[in-house]
Amino acid sequence: MTKVIPLRRSISVRKTRIAKLSPGSKYVAYTQSQPHFKKNMHFGYLSVYDIGAKTHTELTPSGNISQFEWFDDESIIALKMVSDDTFQL
Repeated sequence: MTKVIPLRRSISVRKTRIAKLSPGSKYVAYTQSQPHFKKNMHFGYLSVYDIGAKTHTELTPSGNISQFEWFDDESIIALKMVSDDTFQL
């Protein structure tokens, strides 16, 4: 028996958008995009994958990350949208 997945549910899955290796190659930081239907926009979530420990850690559970850069192996600078036209580092 084939199970039909509703369209809204299938497009609500988070998709990896940007991935960047840390300067020391110990971690991979990446953003995932997920649509928000009521606000008609995509939220961006920032996570880090520890290559040695093989673990994922989500850094921004509230979403809205639009850009990020590694500062050093232990620090990331991220740009977060806090309203329609306001951003925060």
